[in-house]
Amino acid sequence: MYSKCVTSASSPNKTNQNQGEGKLKKDKQINIRITNALHEQLAEAASSKGLKQSAYICDALVKQLQDKETASSTDESFWKEHINQLANELQAQRQTHERMVIELQTEKKALYDQIQQQANLLSEYQAGHQQVAEIKERSLFQRLKAVLVANP
Repeated sequence: MYSKCVTSASSPNKTNQNQGEGKLKKDKQINIRITNALHEQLAEAASSKGLKQSAYICDALVKQLQDKETASSTDESFWKEHINQLANELQAQRQTHERMVIELQTEKKALYDQIQQQANLLSEYQAGHQQVAEIKERSLFQRLKAVLVANP
């Protein structure tokens, strides 16, 4: 396997290529200190891929940075999608609440109309009851006179 740090044409740090070899010119150097155990793991991993340790580390660094960029882009996409989903849910809830308000207003009007009808019936009943009470207070002669005058 060939290291991306050696042949990658898509590397953002590509500077000058050696004549005809396709290798990137490496003009920066970093030194790190690692434990013996980590060094052994590095040597084994690099060897298993047929790379030098420095090329293996360089590839791992490139992959880590690319993964970070992808993760950042993915996170942004996730949050945009999540926000859109929440906005859609809120819109649906708003429409449901508007329908509920209309239904409640309709029910309120129907109940108000029922109350008005009952109030009218009560008024008619009370008026009729009042007339009966007034008739009962009259003497027999007054009652007969009222009936005869109304029906000649």
